[in-house]
Amino acid sequence: MFRRISILSGLKSFAVLALVAFPMLAMSLDASAAGMTAKDVARIENVSEVAMSPDGQHIAYTLSVPRELGSDDNGSAWSELHVCDLSGKSRPFITGEVSIHRIQWKPDGSAISFVAKRGDDKHGAIYAIPIDGGEAKKIVGHETGIGSYDWDHSCEHIAFIATEKKDKDKKDLEEKGFNAEIYEEDLNFAHVWIADTDPKTDDDPRKLELDGSATALYFAPDGKSLAVVMAKTPLIDDEYMRSKIHIVDVESGSETAVVENVGKLEAVRWCPDSQSLAFLAGEDLNDPSAGRLFAVSASGGAFKQVAPDYLPNFAAIEWQNANTIMFLADDGCLTAFGRVNKDGSDFKIVVEPGGPVMGRLSLSKDGQSAAFAGSAPTFSTEVFVMKHGDAGPRRLTHHNEWLADIEMSKEE
Repeated sequence: MFRRISILSGLKSFAVLALVAFPMLAMSLDASAAGMTAKDVARIENVSEVAMSPDGQHIAYTLSVPRELGSDDNGSAWSELHVCDLSGKSRPFITGEVSIHRIQWKPDGSAISFVAKRGDDKHGAIYAIPIDGGEAKKIVGHETGIGSYDWDHSCEHIAFIATEKKDKDKKDLEEKGFNAEIYEEDLNFAHVWIADTDPKTDDDPRKLELDGSATALYFAPDGKSLAVVMAKTPLIDDEYMRSKIHIVDVESGSETAVVENVGKLEAVRWCPDSQSLAFLAGEDLNDPSAGRLFAVSASGGAFKQVAPDYLPNFAAIEWQNANTIMFLADDGCLTAFGRVNKDGSDFKIVVEPGGPVMGRLSLSKDGQSAAFAGSAPTFSTEVFVMKHGDAGPRRLTHHNEWLADIEMSKEE
Protein backbone atom coordinates (compact mmCIF):
# COMPACT_ATOMS: atom_id res chain seq x y z
CA MET A 1 0.00 0.00 0.00
CA PHE A 2 1.40 3.39 -0.95
CA ARG A 3 1.09 6.59 1.04
CA ARG A 4 0.57 9.96 -0.62
CA ILE A 5 3.49 12.29 -0.03
CA SER A 6 2.96 16.06 0.18
CA ILE A 7 4.28 17.94 -2.83
CA LEU A 8 3.57 21.43 -1.48
CA SER A 9 7.19 22.16 -0.63
CA GLY A 10 8.24 20.86 -4.03
CA LEU A 11 5.81 23.17 -5.80
CA LYS A 12 7.11 26.16 -3.86
CA SER A 13 10.70 25.25 -4.70
CA PHE A 14 9.80 24.81 -8.38
CA ALA A 15 8.15 28.24 -8.47
CA VAL A 16 11.29 29.89 -7.14
CA LEU A 17 13.49 27.84 -9.49
CA ALA A 18 11.38 28.86 -12.47
CA LEU A 19 11.94 32.55 -11.75
CA VAL A 20 15.68 32.03 -11.33
CA ALA A 21 16.24 29.64 -14.22
CA PHE A 22 14.00 31.46 -16.69
CA PRO A 23 14.42 35.19 -15.99
CA MET A 24 13.29 36.18 -19.48
CA LEU A 25 10.06 34.29 -18.97
CA ALA A 26 9.52 35.96 -15.62
CA MET A 27 10.27 39.45 -16.90
CA SER A 28 7.98 38.96 -19.88
CA LEU A 29 5.13 39.06 -17.43
CA ASP A 30 5.70 42.82 -17.21
CA ALA A 31 4.11 43.10 -20.64
CA SER A 32 0.70 42.31 -19.21
CA ALA A 33 -0.54 45.14 -16.98
CA ALA A 34 -3.18 42.94 -15.39
CA GLY A 35 -0.99 39.89 -14.79
CA MET A 36 1.55 39.02 -12.14
CA THR A 37 5.04 40.40 -12.76
CA ALA A 38 8.42 39.39 -11.40
CA LYS A 39 8.44 42.58 -9.31
CA ASP A 40 5.04 41.67 -7.89
CA VAL A 41 6.37 38.31 -6.75
CA ALA A 42 9.17 40.08 -4.90
CA ARG A 43 6.77 42.22 -2.84
CA ILE A 44 4.37 39.55 -1.58
CA GLU A 45 4.06 39.49 2.22
CA ASN A 46 3.48 36.17 3.98
CA VAL A 47 2.32 35.11 7.41
CA SER A 48 4.97 32.71 8.72
CA GLU A 49 4.33 31.68 12.35
CA VAL A 50 1.03 31.71 14.24
CA ALA A 51 0.44 31.26 17.98
CA MET A 52 -3.00 31.16 19.61
CA SER A 53 -3.22 32.85 23.02
CA PRO A 54 -4.00 30.54 25.96
CA ASP A 55 -7.48 32.09 26.34
CA GLY A 56 -8.22 31.76 22.62
CA GLN A 57 -8.92 35.48 22.13
CA HIS A 58 -5.82 36.61 20.23
CA ILE A 59 -3.43 35.22 17.64
CA ALA A 60 0.18 36.36 17.49
CA TYR A 61 1.83 35.98 14.11
CA THR A 62 4.97 36.91 12.24
CA LEU A 63 4.70 38.66 8.90
CA SER A 64 7.47 38.18 6.35
CA VAL A 65 8.01 41.50 4.55
CA PRO A 66 10.38 41.44 1.54
CA ARG A 67 13.08 44.06 1.21
CA GLU A 68 12.37 46.77 -1.32
CA LEU A 69 13.91 46.05 -4.69
CA GLY A 70 16.52 48.55 -5.79
CA SER A 71 16.75 50.44 -2.50
CA ASP A 72 17.27 48.04 0.41
CA ASP A 73 20.51 46.15 0.98
CA ASN A 74 20.59 42.51 -0.04
CA GLY A 75 19.29 40.14 2.62
CA SER A 76 16.42 37.97 3.75
CA ALA A 77 12.94 39.38 4.28
CA TRP A 78 12.15 41.23 7.48
CA SER A 79 10.01 39.37 10.01
CA GLU A 80 7.54 41.50 11.98
CA LEU A 81 5.37 40.70 15.01
CA HIS A 82 1.62 41.36 14.77
CA VAL A 83 -1.40 40.37 16.89
CA CYS A 84 -4.99 40.01 15.70
CA ASP A 85 -8.21 39.36 17.58
CA LEU A 86 -11.01 37.06 16.47
CA SER A 87 -12.80 39.86 14.64
CA GLY A 88 -9.80 40.23 12.32
CA LYS A 89 -8.53 43.50 13.79
CA SER A 90 -4.74 43.31 13.60
CA ARG A 91 -2.24 45.40 15.55
CA PRO A 92 1.43 45.81 14.63
CA PHE A 93 3.61 45.15 17.69
CA ILE A 94 7.19 45.19 16.36
CA THR A 95 7.68 46.25 12.73
CA GLY A 96 10.23 47.68 10.34
CA GLU A 97 13.76 46.37 9.88
CA VAL A 98 13.42 43.58 12.44
CA SER A 99 13.79 39.81 12.48
CA ILE A 100 11.35 38.19 14.93
CA HIS A 101 11.26 34.40 15.18
CA ARG A 102 10.10 31.53 17.42
CA ILE A 103 7.10 33.32 18.87
CA GLN A 104 5.36 31.86 21.94
CA TRP A 105 2.80 33.06 24.45
CA LYS A 106 3.83 33.08 28.08
CA PRO A 107 1.75 30.35 29.74
CA ASP A 108 -0.20 33.00 31.68
CA GLY A 109 -1.06 34.83 28.45
CA SER A 110 0.41 38.14 29.64
CA ALA A 111 3.09 38.51 26.97
CA ILE A 112 4.50 37.17 23.71
CA SER A 113 8.09 35.95 23.68
CA PHE A 114 10.38 35.68 20.68
CA VAL A 115 14.01 35.34 19.62
CA ALA A 116 15.71 38.36 18.05
CA LYS A 117 18.86 40.45 17.99
CA ARG A 118 18.00 43.93 19.27
CA GLY A 119 20.07 46.93 20.26
CA ASP A 120 23.64 45.89 21.03
CA ASP A 121 22.95 42.16 20.94
CA LYS A 122 25.67 40.12 19.26
CA HIS A 123 23.52 36.99 19.28
CA GLY A 124 19.84 36.12 19.26
CA ALA A 125 18.23 36.49 22.72
CA ILE A 126 14.77 35.79 24.14
CA TYR A 127 12.54 38.85 24.55
CA ALA A 128 8.96 39.29 25.75
CA ILE A 129 6.48 42.07 24.95
CA PRO A 130 3.31 42.58 27.05
CA ILE A 131 0.03 41.99 25.24
CA ASP A 132 -1.46 45.12 26.81
CA GLY A 133 1.31 47.39 25.54
CA GLY A 134 4.84 48.41 26.42
CA GLU A 135 8.35 47.83 25.15
CA ALA A 136 9.87 44.39 24.64
CA LYS A 137 12.30 43.40 27.38
CA LYS A 138 15.13 40.89 27.25
CA ILE A 139 14.30 37.80 29.29
CA VAL A 140 17.27 35.56 28.56
CA GLY A 141 20.55 36.31 26.83
CA HIS A 142 23.46 33.98 26.19
CA GLU A 143 27.06 34.10 25.01
CA THR A 144 25.98 32.42 21.76
CA GLY A 145 22.76 32.54 19.76
CA ILE A 146 19.64 30.93 21.26
CA GLY A 147 17.74 28.41 19.16
CA SER A 148 14.74 26.39 20.34
CA TYR A 149 13.27 27.38 23.73
CA ASP A 150 10.22 26.73 25.90
CA TRP A 151 8.56 28.15 29.04
CA ASP A 152 7.69 26.11 32.09
CA HIS A 153 4.06 26.35 33.28
CA SER A 154 4.94 28.72 36.15
CA CYS A 155 6.70 31.22 33.82
CA GLU A 156 9.65 31.14 36.25
CA HIS A 157 12.04 29.22 34.00
CA ILE A 158 12.92 28.94 30.32
CA ALA A 159 14.77 26.00 28.81
CA PHE A 160 16.74 26.79 25.68
CA ILE A 161 19.30 25.35 23.28
CA ALA A 162 22.61 27.02 22.50
CA THR A 163 26.21 26.13 21.76
CA GLU A 164 29.09 27.00 24.06
CA LYS A 165 31.26 30.03 23.44
CA LYS A 166 34.25 29.34 21.22
CA ASP A 167 37.54 28.96 23.07
CA LYS A 168 39.48 32.26 23.03
CA ASP A 169 42.79 30.67 22.03
CA LYS A 170 41.12 28.90 19.13
CA LYS A 171 39.37 32.09 18.06
CA ASP A 172 42.69 33.97 18.11
CA LEU A 173 44.28 31.29 15.93
CA GLU A 174 41.42 31.45 13.44
CA GLU A 175 41.86 35.21 13.14
CA LYS A 176 45.52 34.56 12.27
CA GLY A 177 44.52 32.24 9.43
CA PHE A 178 44.45 28.86 11.17
CA ASN A 179 40.84 28.29 10.17
CA ALA A 180 40.97 25.02 8.25
CA GLU A 181 37.82 22.94 8.62
CA ILE A 182 38.54 19.26 9.20
CA TYR A 183 35.78 17.00 7.95
CA GLU A 184 33.61 15.63 10.78
CA GLU A 185 36.03 16.81 13.47
CA ASP A 186 35.93 19.64 15.99
CA LEU A 187 32.12 19.48 16.11
CA ASN A 188 30.09 22.23 17.76
CA PHE A 189 27.52 20.53 20.01
CA ALA A 190 24.25 22.25 20.97
CA HIS A 191 23.44 21.99 24.68
CA VAL A 192 20.36 22.41 26.87
CA TRP A 193 20.29 25.23 29.41
CA ILE A 194 17.69 26.27 31.99
CA ALA A 195 17.42 29.94 32.92
CA ASP A 196 15.64 31.73 35.76
CA THR A 197 13.35 34.45 34.33
CA ASP A 198 13.23 36.51 37.54
CA PRO A 199 15.01 39.82 36.73
CA LYS A 200 15.98 40.20 40.40
CA THR A 201 18.32 37.21 40.24
CA ASP A 202 21.71 37.16 38.56
CA ASP A 203 21.99 33.39 38.34
CA ASP A 204 23.65 32.13 35.17
CA PRO A 205 21.69 29.61 33.10
CA ARG A 206 22.24 26.02 34.25
CA LYS A 207 23.67 23.69 31.63
CA LEU A 208 22.33 20.12 31.59
CA GLU A 209 25.07 17.54 31.09
CA LEU A 210 23.42 15.46 28.38
CA ASP A 211 25.25 13.19 25.97
CA GLY A 212 24.48 14.47 22.49
CA SER A 213 23.56 17.53 20.44
CA ALA A 214 20.06 18.97 20.97
CA THR A 215 17.82 20.46 18.29
CA ALA A 216 14.46 20.99 20.05
CA LEU A 217 12.95 20.82 23.54
CA TYR A 218 9.57 20.93 25.23
CA PHE A 219 8.62 21.44 28.89
CA ALA A 220 6.09 18.99 30.30
CA PRO A 221 2.91 20.79 31.42
CA ASP A 222 3.70 19.98 35.06
CA GLY A 223 7.18 21.51 34.69
CA LYS A 224 8.97 18.45 36.05
CA SER A 225 10.34 17.01 32.81
CA LEU A 226 11.75 18.06 29.46
CA ALA A 227 11.40 16.23 26.17
CA VAL A 228 14.66 16.89 24.32
CA VAL A 229 15.16 15.97 20.67
CA MET A 230 18.81 14.99 20.50
CA ALA A 231 21.28 13.25 18.21
CA LYS A 232 24.64 11.71 19.09
CA THR A 233 26.47 14.38 17.08
CA PRO A 234 25.58 17.64 15.29
CA LEU A 235 26.39 16.05 11.93
CA ILE A 236 23.50 16.56 9.53
CA ASP A 237 22.95 12.84 8.93
CA ASP A 238 22.67 12.21 12.67
CA GLU A 239 20.34 15.15 13.27
CA TYR A 240 18.18 14.36 10.25
CA MET A 241 17.93 10.59 10.54
CA ARG A 242 19.00 9.50 14.03
CA SER A 243 17.51 12.01 16.47
CA LYS A 244 15.71 10.51 19.47
CA ILE A 245 13.34 11.87 22.11
CA HIS A 246 15.07 12.01 25.51
CA ILE A 247 13.00 12.56 28.66
CA VAL A 248 14.98 14.58 31.22
CA ASP A 249 14.23 15.33 34.87
CA VAL A 250 14.40 19.12 35.21
CA GLU A 251 15.59 19.25 38.82
CA SER A 252 18.41 16.74 38.58
CA GLY A 253 19.20 17.14 34.88
CA SER A 254 19.35 13.38 34.51
CA GLU A 255 17.84 11.37 31.67
CA THR A 256 14.90 9.17 32.71
CA ALA A 257 13.81 7.63 29.40
CA VAL A 258 14.56 7.48 25.68
CA VAL A 259 12.05 6.96 22.88
CA GLU A 260 13.70 4.75 20.25
CA ASN A 261 11.91 6.21 17.24
CA VAL A 262 13.38 5.47 13.82
CA GLY A 263 14.07 7.69 10.83
CA LYS A 264 13.03 11.31 10.49
CA LEU A 265 11.51 13.05 13.52
CA GLU A 266 9.53 16.27 13.64
CA ALA A 267 6.80 17.59 15.94
CA VAL A 268 6.86 16.40 19.57
CA ARG A 269 3.96 17.35 21.85
CA TRP A 270 3.31 16.63 25.54
CA CYS A 271 -0.10 15.38 26.60
CA PRO A 272 -1.74 17.88 29.02
CA ASP A 273 -1.48 15.32 31.84
CA SER A 274 2.31 15.05 31.34
CA GLN A 275 2.02 11.25 31.20
CA SER A 276 2.49 10.69 27.46
CA LEU A 277 3.67 12.30 24.24
CA ALA A 278 2.62 12.39 20.61
CA PHE A 279 5.15 12.84 17.83
CA LEU A 280 5.54 12.73 14.06
CA ALA A 281 8.20 10.46 12.59
CA GLY A 282 8.97 8.19 9.68
CA GLU A 283 7.36 4.77 9.57
CA ASP A 284 10.82 3.26 9.17
CA LEU A 285 14.37 4.35 8.39
CA ASN A 286 13.62 4.53 4.65
CA ASP A 287 10.49 6.67 4.96
CA PRO A 288 11.14 9.94 3.04
CA SER A 289 8.95 11.98 5.39
CA ALA A 290 8.14 12.30 9.08
CA GLY A 291 4.45 11.88 8.33
CA ARG A 292 3.30 9.11 10.67
CA LEU A 293 1.65 9.83 14.03
CA PHE A 294 2.83 8.00 17.16
CA ALA A 295 2.00 8.03 20.88
CA VAL A 296 4.26 6.89 23.72
CA SER A 297 4.36 6.92 27.51
CA ALA A 298 6.59 9.56 29.10
CA SER A 299 8.27 6.74 31.01
CA GLY A 300 9.49 5.27 27.72
CA GLY A 301 8.79 1.81 26.38
CA ALA A 302 7.14 0.82 23.13
CA PHE A 303 5.48 3.52 21.04
CA LYS A 304 2.30 2.95 19.04
CA GLN A 305 1.41 4.25 15.60
CA VAL A 306 -1.91 6.09 15.68
CA ALA A 307 -4.26 5.69 12.68
CA PRO A 308 -1.79 3.65 10.55
CA ASP A 309 -4.42 3.08 7.84
CA TYR A 310 -4.82 6.82 7.17
CA LEU A 311 -2.70 7.35 4.04
CA PRO A 312 -2.16 11.15 3.85
CA ASN A 313 0.86 12.54 5.71
CA PHE A 314 0.30 13.99 9.16
CA ALA A 315 1.83 17.50 9.02
CA ALA A 316 1.06 19.16 12.38
CA ILE A 317 -0.32 18.00 15.73
CA GLU A 318 -1.60 19.49 19.00
CA TRP A 319 -3.37 17.90 21.98
CA GLN A 320 -6.95 19.07 22.43
CA ASN A 321 -7.20 17.33 25.81
CA ALA A 322 -5.55 14.43 27.63
CA ASN A 323 -7.03 11.93 25.17
CA THR A 324 -7.54 13.67 21.81
CA ILE A 325 -4.98 14.82 19.24
CA MET A 326 -5.92 17.42 16.63
CA PHE A 327 -3.96 17.28 13.38
CA LEU A 328 -3.35 18.73 9.95
CA ALA A 329 -2.66 16.26 7.15
CA ASP A 330 -1.30 16.79 3.65
CA ASP A 331 -3.65 15.05 1.23
CA GLY A 332 -1.86 15.48 -2.08
CA CYS A 333 -1.79 19.24 -2.76
CA LEU A 334 -4.55 19.86 -0.20
CA THR A 335 -4.86 19.69 3.58
CA ALA A 336 -7.33 18.14 5.98
CA PHE A 337 -8.02 19.04 9.63
CA GLY A 338 -9.04 16.24 11.94
CA ARG A 339 -8.89 14.57 15.33
CA VAL A 340 -8.11 11.15 16.75
CA ASN A 341 -7.78 9.64 20.20
CA LYS A 342 -4.29 8.59 21.26
CA ASP A 343 -5.35 4.93 21.10
CA GLY A 344 -6.47 5.40 17.48
CA SER A 345 -10.21 5.45 18.19
CA ASP A 346 -12.76 8.13 17.23
CA PHE A 347 -10.87 9.16 14.08
CA LYS A 348 -12.67 12.00 12.30
CA ILE A 349 -11.86 14.48 9.54
CA VAL A 350 -13.36 17.75 10.78
CA VAL A 351 -12.53 19.80 7.67
CA GLU A 352 -12.26 17.91 4.39
CA PRO A 353 -9.55 18.77 1.83
CA GLY A 354 -10.52 21.41 -0.71
CA GLY A 355 -10.32 24.75 1.08
CA PRO A 356 -7.26 26.88 1.85
CA VAL A 357 -4.05 24.92 2.31
CA MET A 358 -3.08 25.04 5.99
CA GLY A 359 0.56 24.90 7.07
CA ARG A 360 0.53 25.77 10.79
CA LEU A 361 -1.60 24.74 13.77
CA SER A 362 -1.90 26.28 17.25
CA LEU A 363 -4.61 25.62 19.87
CA SER A 364 -5.93 27.54 22.86
CA LYS A 365 -5.36 26.03 26.30
CA ASP A 366 -8.89 24.57 26.43
CA GLY A 367 -8.48 23.09 22.94
CA GLN A 368 -11.64 24.77 21.65
CA SER A 369 -10.02 27.33 19.32
CA ALA A 370 -7.44 26.75 16.59
CA ALA A 371 -5.22 29.15 14.66
CA PHE A 372 -3.81 28.30 11.24
CA ALA A 373 -1.59 29.83 8.57
CA GLY A 374 -3.35 29.17 5.28
CA SER A 375 -3.07 30.06 1.61
CA ALA A 376 -4.99 29.59 -1.63
CA PRO A 377 -4.32 30.11 -5.37
CA THR A 378 -5.60 33.70 -5.11
CA PHE A 379 -3.81 34.85 -1.95
CA SER A 380 -0.62 34.27 -0.02
CA THR A 381 -0.38 32.85 3.52
CA GLU A 382 -2.79 34.50 5.98
CA VAL A 383 -4.10 33.91 9.52
CA PHE A 384 -7.16 31.69 9.93
CA VAL A 385 -9.18 30.74 13.00
CA MET A 386 -11.68 28.00 13.78
CA LYS A 387 -13.66 27.55 16.99
CA HIS A 388 -15.39 24.40 18.15
CA GLY A 389 -18.66 24.09 16.24
CA ASP A 390 -17.56 26.20 13.26
CA ALA A 391 -18.04 24.71 9.80
CA GLY A 392 -14.47 25.51 8.80
CA PRO A 393 -11.55 27.92 9.23
CA ARG A 394 -12.31 31.64 8.87
CA ARG A 395 -9.80 34.05 7.36
CA LEU A 396 -8.78 36.90 9.68
CA THR A 397 -6.00 38.84 7.95
CA HIS A 398 -5.89 40.37 4.48
CA HIS A 399 -2.38 41.36 3.50
CA ASN A 400 -1.45 42.00 -0.15
CA GLU A 401 -4.84 43.51 -0.98
CA TRP A 402 -3.39 44.58 -4.33
CA LEU A 403 -3.56 40.92 -5.42
CA ALA A 404 -7.30 41.42 -5.96
CA ASP A 405 -6.45 43.53 -9.03
CA ILE A 406 -4.15 40.89 -10.52
CA GLU A 407 -5.46 38.57 -13.22
CA MET A 408 -4.34 35.13 -12.10
CA SER A 409 -3.32 32.41 -14.53
CA LYS A 410 -5.54 29.40 -15.01
CA GLU A 411 -4.54 26.43 -12.87
CA GLU A 412 -4.18 23.15 -14.72
